Formats: sequence, structure tokens, C-alpha cells
Amino acid sequence: MNFHKQLMEFYAISNEIDAFFTQLAIQSGLSVSAHWTLYFIRQSQNGCTQKSICKQWSMSKQTVNSALKVLNKKGMITLHPSEKDRRSKQIHLTPEGEAFAKKHLDVIFAAEEKTFMELSESSRTALIQGSKDYLNGLQKNLADILQKQQSEETKGDL
Repeated sequence: MNFHKQLMEFYAISNEIDAFFTQLAIQSGLSVSAHWTLYFIRQSQNGCTQKSICKQWSMSKQTVNSALKVLNKKGMITLHPSEKDRRSKQIHLTPEGEAFAKKHLDVIFAAEEKTFMELSESSRTALIQGSKDYLNGLQKNLADILQKQQSEETKGDL
């Protein structure tokens, strides 16, 4: 298989995974950003911060803030000033949030774990490392190409 077909297959699978999780979010009655935000809060043992959610999911502060407002309005989370940094708030699930997460997220977690553990250790490692390598390479190569183009455009302006 040539690289273009492989790349298109990779993107198609990536988009299918994204669509799968989007459908799960919709079925639970949440937006995608609220779903991933709640997902992370549920996985955090001792609460988390908006900043940690943004970092984990590469979502903007505004997107996470909007998701937190929705979840707070639905009574699923509480926000308390952090003991370490008063500008930051610790986010925890309420009993309503716990019940929602048990119904809508815990089944996903169980399926994810079962599926991931059905892969061999080498397949899991290759999946993660290959994805990291691809992202890092794509970012570097695109930056290099854009820098070269900019340099050539600058030379042409002289």
C-alpha cells in the first residue's frame, strides 16, 4: 500500500473514532466538549483544574470554561478555589455528576480498558509511539516547509 492510501486510512480511522465518541456524547445529552471535560474529571481521583483539562484534551480555555458552566448548571460539578493557587479552581463531581458518570462514562471506560488490553503490549506501545512520532514529525515538517516558503517569498521581494 502506498503512503497516500495508508495516510488516508489512518485519517479515516481517526475520524471514525472521533465520530464514535461524538455519538456517545450526543446520546448522553452533552456536547462533545462537556463530555470530554466530564470524562477527564471522572478519571481524576482528587479533582482537577480547568488548566489540566485544557492540557489533556488540547482544548481552549474558553471551550473548557463553557463546558464547565454547562456541567455546573446541570449540577454535575462543584468548583472550589484551589489551596495551591487561589486563581485556580478545583473541580469535583457532585453526587448527580457521579450518577451521570456511572451511567454514561463508566461503561465507556470498561469497554476502552477491555479493548486496549485485548491488544498486545507491543501493539499498544506501537499505537501510542507511532501516533506521537507522526504528530511530532508533522508539526516539525510543516513548520520547516512554511519557514522555507516564507524565506523564499522574502528573497523574491528583494
